[in-house]
Parts: sequence; structure tokens; C-alpha cells
Amino acid sequence: MSSRGQFRVLSTLGTACRFTGWVLVVLAIAAAVTAAITAASWSDALTGAGVFLGSLVGGLLLVAQGQLIKAVLAIEKNTRS
Repeated sequence: MSSRGQFRVLSTLGTACRFTGWVLVVLAIAAAVTAAITAASWSDALTGAGVFLGSLVGGLLLVAQGQLIKAVLAIEKNTRS
């Protein structure tokens, strides 16, 4: 049995984490551009920058978590006897 078949839920979770992370990164970029265009004051611009940085870091951490799950599954598959 392949590790993909044996750990279907974990594999699906890794894929979902990566997909959600990239969606969050794209939305963070879109929100930053929108905030920069519509900012009425420096405080609005700084708030937009803070939200952008937080969303960007969160999204990239989700992508990394999904890739880590996939790496662990690949290691498990390659170390079977």
C-alpha cells in the first residue's frame, strides 16, 4: 500500500494547508494594494501594512506546514523496508 493510500487524510490535509496558505497570500497582496489606494491617512496605511504583514506571514506558515506534511509522508514512504 502506498503512503498516499495509507495516509489519505494527512495527504489531503497537507494539500489543503498549502492551498489555503497560497489563497491567503494572494488575498493579503490584494488587500494591501486596496489599502494603499484607499488610505486616507498614515494610520490607515500603517494598519493596512500590519494586516498585510500578518496575513502574509500566516499564509506562508500554512504553506510551509503543508509542505512539511508532504515531506514527512515522502520520508515515510522512502524509509519503508
